[in-house]
Amino acid sequence: MLREPVGAAGIMVPWNSPVIPMVCSLAPIVAAGTTVVIRMPSQTVQINALLARVMSEAPSLPRGVITIFT
Repeated sequence: MLREPVGAAGIMVPWNSPVIPMVCSLAPIVAAGTTVVIRMPSQTVQINALLARVMSEAPSLPRGVITIFT
């Protein structure tokens, strides 16, 4: 059996609690080996920038696996 990811997954994060729902949704997606696109709210710009920086510095994630936009 050959297991391959089918496509990209999308996560839309609420403005009032951006971190916890995003991490709870992100963990199983990345563990399955699928790329993910995360739509962060524009009301939480500083948190968005911090999360993007933390994920870009993660040594175990290849470049392009997680895409974040506001």
